[in-house]
Amino acid sequence: MKTGRNLQEVLVELNRQNQAKQDFISPAQGMRLREDGQTFEINHLTTSQQEVFGTTSLFHRQVASALGIPAKYYDLMQAQKPELLAENVNSWFSDKPSSYMVRSMDYGAGQVARALLSERYRRIDNMEIATAVLPLFAGNDQYEVMSCEVTENRLYLKVVNHRLEMEVRKGDIVQAGVMISNSEVGLGAVSIQPLVYRLVCTNGLIVGARIAAINIRHMGHTGEDVIAASLRLASETPRIMDDIRRMQGVELPYKRQVDFVHEAARLRLGDDYEDRIRPEALLSPRRWNDIGFTAGGPATVWQCFNRVQENLIRGGVPLKPQKDGVRRRSLLALNGIDGNTRLNRELWDLADSYTLNN
Repeated sequence: MKTGRNLQEVLVELNRQNQAKQDFISPAQGMRLREDGQTFEINHLTTSQQEVFGTTSLFHRQVASALGIPAKYYDLMQAQKPELLAENVNSWFSDKPSSYMVRSMDYGAGQVARALLSERYRRIDNMEIATAVLPLFAGNDQYEVMSCEVTENRLYLKVVNHRLEMEVRKGDIVQAGVMISNSEVGLGAVSIQPLVYRLVCTNGLIVGARIAAINIRHMGHTGEDVIAASLRLASETPRIMDDIRRMQGVELPYKRQVDFVHEAARLRLGDDYEDRIRPEALLSPRRWNDIGFTAGGPATVWQCFNRVQENLIRGGVPLKPQKDGVRRRSLLALNGIDGNTRLNRELWDLADSYTLNN
């Protein structure tokens, strides 16, 4: 499991961000991009007051989406003809009857526009999530915050329930819990997903679609809604243990393990995965708990899933030589939290399908 920062570090960073951010709501006609293609203005229509911002790549992507400008064309203008981009953006803003919310943050050199959102966007800020949810878990011996991280765009909290514990094999213990994530800048709803924490390797396995994640849109909801949803999902996590028992109870012959690993490699590397890696290498176990009965022999879905998941997430598997002549010795670890979470969930669903169809 990606550890991130400790809880105190996250709270310090959340407090810093909370003090450094400002929100502005303005009619579109009062918004303007300067000819450098980077500096953004809000001009008050009835006064001479002006707000000036630096910008982020996400902000520009949201401007392009709001104005219906294709992303590739927007990026091309910004790189090669920033004055043309400014002319396009300002012309379309001047025709818009709507208003927008600009979410900004001072990173130390002045305000930076980090998101362009609907004026109806309901702010569920990271600090609101943390102050609502963390006391619920932190003051209860049943729960433990195993991992937390706050980035420019997201907050992540991973919490396990020590009472929901199972020994899959001797020495291979798993605990169930939830992962809570939030974005203040329009990259998705508050998300609460079931989680399995495997103690032997501290892997955080994101459970797939058979136990549905709960998403709370940024439209009229509060921190109390997040608490209620977290407890509701936590009450369903015993079902996760049933899924693990099924995975441990189904044996895959080696041929079916190879089928599994080819599908898994495609999820991480795309359709050209066989040009980049020998998929069977992903079946190599990193620890004794994931070793099958004999080399090339049968293994349970749980063993196969964990071998492949750890190799795809942590990397280190040898890569094939590339035609461009660049030497890449091994698969890189998947360190991005969003990509890690997505792949974990997809691999769980894949393993679940092999359990149900064998």
